[in-house]
Amino acid sequence: MVAEAAGGSGSGWRAALPLALLLSALLFCVYMAGYGGRYNRDDEHVFVSAAQGWARWGAADLPQVWGNSRLQALRAQPFYSVVEPGHWWLGAQLLRIADALRLGSVQVLLLVNPLLTALTAGVLLLLLRALGYALPAAALTALGYGSATFAWVYTRTYFREPLAALLLTVAALCVVLAGDQRLRPAAVRGATGLALAAVAAAIAVKLACFAAVPALLWLAQPALQRVRVRSGLGWTALFVAGALALLLAAGGSPATMRLSVPYLGFVLRALVSASPAYVAEAISATIISPVRSVFLYAPFLLLSFYALRHARTRLFGAAWLLAGLLLALQAVAYGADWWAPTGWGLRPLLPALPLLVAGCAPAVVRALQAGRRKNIFVLLGVGVAVQVLGVAYANQSIVALAGWAMPRAAALWNPLHAEVAAQVRLLWQGQAWELGVV
Repeated sequence: MVAEAAGGSGSGWRAALPLALLLSALLFCVYMAGYGGRYNRDDEHVFVSAAQGWARWGAADLPQVWGNSRLQALRAQPFYSVVEPGHWWLGAQLLRIADALRLGSVQVLLLVNPLLTALTAGVLLLLLRALGYALPAAALTALGYGSATFAWVYTRTYFREPLAALLLTVAALCVVLAGDQRLRPAAVRGATGLALAAVAAAIAVKLACFAAVPALLWLAQPALQRVRVRSGLGWTALFVAGALALLLAAGGSPATMRLSVPYLGFVLRALVSASPAYVAEAISATIISPVRSVFLYAPFLLLSFYALRHARTRLFGAAWLLAGLLLALQAVAYGADWWAPTGWGLRPLLPALPLLVAGCAPAVVRALQAGRRKNIFVLLGVGVAVQVLGVAYANQSIVALAGWAMPRAAALWNPLHAEVAAQVRLLWQGQAWELGVV
């Protein structure tokens, strides 16, 4: 384990705020080139329906999916009538504004993920500066996240994972700031409270983000060693009491059933009955599968191999711990079909993706110090090309290929059935790109 700081001052994150905002604005403009104004997956149908129901009729579990036979069948299963409230609640507030301005509801909602992803890149830059990385390395790493990973492709969707990714990146930034010995006690308490609030909000967006708790505790270990026992017990008691109050209150409303004690019991029973073989398969396929490998859809993460060998930081370990836990939960939830609903670049990994990219920062530092900037820019170029291919057709190929009936061997190990290969075939066939600038 190497020291986290790679040059610069941990307090430099404040000076980096203008550049972080500039990077976010630039990426948002790039993302809007692929804005389509419509969704393509039935999960998005559920999210839009819940937001509209809450904004206009005060009920997020209205059955507005009559045209979707699969969703109608799934509604009969327990706890499926509505998802966790964080995502659709935010969408409902935006829909109220859209209704007041007489704007299209779906078109407004589909502006959310481009903005959230761009902001995540900005926060990632601040996180790296707070860890002590020099500004050029921090900026290139954050640019790698925003342009050379599958985070870009999901800006065309209304999935909830980009919101979870932003919240967990904010939480990681606050954890790092809380460990800064130069901060005043009041600032440390504020950073700690904001970290807890961000994690709680991420869990309210997607319950699987509970996996961030052990990962962030690992990241915060140096700071926790300096915490007085009394203070630590107080924060722990506050967090536990708040969680229990939320669980007890959530059971009284259909809109918050996914955060209730009965649903938690449902999840725990699924964990107990899950097959370890599917968990192992999900983790191994994510690394080495020629169809599902995360490195295929986020080439910038290839720098992780350098960090693994030469510069394993605490953030690197926390990021991959979070990724492993998210994959395990995906395998628990879907069993043998864990791969089917993942989409371009394993959507369940999106909440961990900013931290995974941040773990590559030592490799960027090394390349800059050794005069190998060209290597970084080549990797960025390859990543950008992959993501442009992903946004070119609104992932229609994913809708066709990622079906539940696909043979497992083909779905996991035949590269001809990769989403990248499907998009290349569409390009070769001359299908028109669905980009706003084309």
